[in-house]
Amino acid sequence: MRSSPSNSPAKVNASHQLIDGQITGSQDGGSPLNADDANSLGAALNLSPERIQAVHTLASSAARAVRGLTGLSVMTLPLGLDNDVAGERYVIGIIGMVFTPTGAYLNAAMSYPLPDLGPDIGLGLGARNICFSPGGFGGDGNVTLYLAADFGYRNDDSWSFAFLAPKDGDPGSSVTFDCHGFKQLRLNAEVRFPRTWFRPFPTDDGTSKVAASFEAVVGRGGNFIASAGMDRCEIAGAPGFVMEVQELAFDHSTEQNPEGIVFPAGFTGATDESWTGFFIKRASISLPPQLRTFDASRPPQIAVNNLLINRSGVTGSFRAENVFMYPQGNFGEWGGSLDTLGIDIVSSSLQRGWMTGRIKMPIAETPLRYSATLARPQTGDTSRSLIYAFVLQPDDTLTADLWKARISLSPTSTITIGNDNPEKKLVASAVLNGSVTIAGSIGGLPGVSLPGVEFQNLQLQTVRPYFTNGTWSFASPEKRLAGFPVAISHISLESAQRGGKDLTGLKFTLSVNLSPGTSAVSGGTTLTFWGELDRSGNGGQKFAFSGVEMDSIGVSADLGPVSVLGSLTFYREDAVFGSGFRGQVRAEILKRITVASTVQFGQVSGFRYFYVDARGAFRPGIAFGTTGVGFYGFGGGFWWNMRREGTADPAAPTASAVAADAPGATASGFRLVPSDGTFGFKAMVVLGTYPSPVAFNADVMLEIELQQTSTGVSIGRITLQGNGYMMADITEREKAKVTCFADITYDFPSSTLHGVFNATINASPVTGGGQMVMHVEPGTWYLKIGEPSNRIKVQLASWLTTDAYLMLGKNLPPPPPPPQRVLAILGTPSANRDTRIAAGNGFAFGASVSFSTGRQYFLIFYGDVSAGGGFDIAMLKQTRCAGINGWQAQGQLYAYVDASVGLHVNIGFYVYYPCGPWWCARLCRWCRDGYVGYNGDFEILGIHAAALLEAGGPSPLWFTGTVVGRYSILGGLVQGNCSFKFSKGTECRL
Repeated sequence: MRSSPSNSPAKVNASHQLIDGQITGSQDGGSPLNADDANSLGAALNLSPERIQAVHTLASSAARAVRGLTGLSVMTLPLGLDNDVAGERYVIGIIGMVFTPTGAYLNAAMSYPLPDLGPDIGLGLGARNICFSPGGFGGDGNVTLYLAADFGYRNDDSWSFAFLAPKDGDPGSSVTFDCHGFKQLRLNAEVRFPRTWFRPFPTDDGTSKVAASFEAVVGRGGNFIASAGMDRCEIAGAPGFVMEVQELAFDHSTEQNPEGIVFPAGFTGATDESWTGFFIKRASISLPPQLRTFDASRPPQIAVNNLLINRSGVTGSFRAENVFMYPQGNFGEWGGSLDTLGIDIVSSSLQRGWMTGRIKMPIAETPLRYSATLARPQTGDTSRSLIYAFVLQPDDTLTADLWKARISLSPTSTITIGNDNPEKKLVASAVLNGSVTIAGSIGGLPGVSLPGVEFQNLQLQTVRPYFTNGTWSFASPEKRLAGFPVAISHISLESAQRGGKDLTGLKFTLSVNLSPGTSAVSGGTTLTFWGELDRSGNGGQKFAFSGVEMDSIGVSADLGPVSVLGSLTFYREDAVFGSGFRGQVRAEILKRITVASTVQFGQVSGFRYFYVDARGAFRPGIAFGTTGVGFYGFGGGFWWNMRREGTADPAAPTASAVAADAPGATASGFRLVPSDGTFGFKAMVVLGTYPSPVAFNADVMLEIELQQTSTGVSIGRITLQGNGYMMADITEREKAKVTCFADITYDFPSSTLHGVFNATINASPVTGGGQMVMHVEPGTWYLKIGEPSNRIKVQLASWLTTDAYLMLGKNLPPPPPPPQRVLAILGTPSANRDTRIAAGNGFAFGASVSFSTGRQYFLIFYGDVSAGGGFDIAMLKQTRCAGINGWQAQGQLYAYVDASVGLHVNIGFYVYYPCGPWWCARLCRWCRDGYVGYNGDFEILGIHAAALLEAGGPSPLWFTGTVVGRYSILGGLVQGNCSFKFSKGTECRL
């Protein structure tokens, strides 16, 4: 081969060796390159793909093929270094040559044919400054041509292909050849997919595209399969599903496919070795935001295999089981599971998406099975989210913990979950039809029986408002509350927020039938069963039972002579009273007098009971002629299946006519307790001095208690009761100076008469009071105006007190021992006292008086005097002593005096460490008190004396006495005592 040198000064020796200057190749007149472009030995080729293609076309002509040259003719450049590989002709174009005395260099370019890029389109590669010699190319004999610039094509409907030129140390795409021509093509390529196939994730600017890149060495023949990498992306055909490819291959071979390739069902196109494209053998897919667990630290992921990408898009089917377990899945705040998930995508279009699993409604304990479909959003929806449509079939019966209820659902109930909303979040909702039954002891409320309450269109959803009221019907069967029949007038759903928590309540408006009979007492109230939304667990929304609220009951009833209007509160499961209602009401008596009253309605041991206790006052009063007495009020009451408890002394009556809050308490101080078959009534008048009741006013009440027996109604008890108040107005009885109380009861079944009379004086300085009790029943009787241990006592001044008692009848207590002040001086009595007096009949009385000056001071002197005396006498029918026909009298007379006169001395001073440097560690009194001197009382004279005389008679008649005295002078410097005892007759003690 001989090339035509260009006109350049050069020197050649006789051996045809260049010794000076340079020789460059000449360009053909049809060459697209000038001499400088062709022969420049710079580092970069700097030729556009179009010029490389043009020079490659010229060099590829048969006349310019190196293997066809004879060497006889002179050739211009470019020349073609060609060879055939697997039946295909590859040409390397030699576009320039430079000969210098030290070496020969050439520039080469090639357009590698790529049918993928279109007809007559190929990669433009080239290199400059390639050293050569008659023996071949320099180095290892291989030459590498590099891609001059990134080259490829763009296709908005399919993928875009770009071959990359060398950049930032990356060798890019290149061709290697030797003296024999083309050897291999090294490709560094990037494929960008249309946004209708994939979208960048997590950052998407709205225009960027997802890319896959690969590197491959293509030998002779042009077929290759290359490993590739792909950006993390969102599958456009399944919005929200984010794919991260782990193993990807690019198949550019018509002779084989990637190892393990599987063509999915529904794939259209070649399924043999002629298929080309991307094969995703292994990838992970993160599920969309709608399919999350309550542990939102990362989205759930599934593994997928065998997805294909060709020029029509991505095609694949993937399945997953047990994606997340029940109830960890977050389906719009309802807990559930994703048991199976299936997605079918053909040519980047979602053909089918489906899920199955379980979902827990917030009001139910048991999960529901669901199936769901996944569909593309409608045209124009730019939310990039699939549409999820769930189908759930509710069970026939649900246990609803939020209201402690059992819910029976009809087949017309529907439960749906979907994301057809602007935020595309899953929202669960239900439209429920059926009935609800609440029964049992609930929240401390016993005897709840609300069966068969029917509802329609009750709506439930996962966002506020969680519940929407439907329509309710509340006909039969009978409904009860705490054993009382109730009638429902309205049902509604209530929402509230307390302590930052959401509550939903089922609220009943009720009328409670409080008493049986045609003139029944009824009351209106509201009863709410509250459920609290609990978000603390890991299983989604759950409404748990929070409690029961019941308003006070408004009472309205007409009981004939008494009608009532007011409100009641509920008490429950009391050991005596069971459950019921109690409160204060206003009562109208005889349609003329409006008064305050106490009412109670309850049920215990299978029967119901109630009582009404009312009293009112007139101001001014009504005069009884000219008697000076007036009528100031009237009261009444009625009770059913109750009785007054026992015959014990009652508590003090209340001055306000309103009873205490405890069940069974009455304003009169007695307690009524349930008793089946017992009922009664009472009538009361308020009397007082007229025209002003301040001097004296009183309540006088007649009470009759009846009993239902097998033979009819009989009288069980009659009570006459009175309360008197002196020096106080009727409205200020708590300020009365003198109060008295009388209660006289005759119990017919036991033939017992029992009366209690109390009096209290609070007119300072005079205070005191006492009690009288009378009792008559077969076999015993007594009248006690005080007792030895509970005397009628009056304190006349702060220093003077007197007391007394009088007892008549049987089983009287024994005479008391002498006072302790007497015994302290006398010592123990000479004889033991016989308690058998308690079995005698007769009477006993006694009295005492005492005074005490307390410690009195005058200058430095003090004095203290106490003295007292009294007696106790009993006249009893007994058998121990002969007496007169068994009657014997015995008693005691006693007196005492304690006196002390002295000096109060305080001489000394306070000092630290009185012992000085030899401080005694606080052992002596001076160091212990820090006081040097004397501070205290010094008694000059002390006298203590007591006398006791005990006697009995007649038959025998006897007496015995003791007188004891002690004295002390000057603090005991002089002291002594005396004692004198005497007796007469033979003692016979009772």
